[in-house]
Amino acid sequence: MVRISVSRLTGHSRNTIKKAIRGEPQVYKEREHQSFPALDPYRVTIDNWLKSDRENPRTQRHTAHRVYNRLNTAIREVSPVFAGI
Repeated sequence: MVRISVSRLTGHSRNTIKKAIRGEPQVYKEREHQSFPALDPYRVTIDNWLKSDRENPRTQRHTAHRVYNRLNTAIREVSPVFAGI
């Protein structure tokens, strides 16, 4: 009964509360590196755009939408196969 009320108060599941009461260690760990296989060929280009944006005023920097559109334009110019995307 106590586990259910603690579960409701904290927002954690009853199983998580049960493990915490038992004293079981948490096995959460952060990833050291997140891979982006689809972006790998373009990461250097995108990083350069964002580095150059640091010098611009905040309102003139790239948004995620702007990076997406600019990258699509660059890909279409290089390869006409992607023109229909």
